[in-house]
Amino acid sequence: MTAETSAPPVLRSAIRLHVLVDPPVEVGEISLGFRRVIPITGGTWTAVGPDGGELSGEVVPGGADWNTEVEEGLQHVEARYSLRAPDGSFVEVSNRGWVRDGVARTAATLEAPSSSPLAHLTRRTLLGTIAGAEGGVLIELFLSE
Repeated sequence: MTAETSAPPVLRSAIRLHVLVDPPVEVGEISLGFRRVIPITGGTWTAVGPDGGELSGEVVPGGADWNTEVEEGLQHVEARYSLRAPDGSFVEVSNRGWVRDGVARTAATLEAPSSSPLAHLTRRTLLGTIAGAEGGVLIELFLSE
């Protein structure tokens, strides 16, 4: 192993989202724990474009977070939703991870048309944080350099 491959990753902010949600729908007990489905009703996002300029767009209503409380203080989150880019293209987001004692860490992937201004973020794993916000959550996804 060389020093270059053993260096820890450097993270830089790639996209910030304010995701609006409705109250959770309680599904009930499943094998992993207690499941809630949290409907995504919209929101906004900003990102750094491939040229370094700022991009912005909307979170499209219709996605959801399948949230499972495994035990007190431990939840598994799995959200799928769509973004609309400035050019009108749709970008699919899949974001999965864990919330432990109120601290959320996730790994997200984006699927976008090659012509989308967010295409540079596909084929990358984005590391994320989630925090509560008015009407929903703030999500920040970081790119590993």
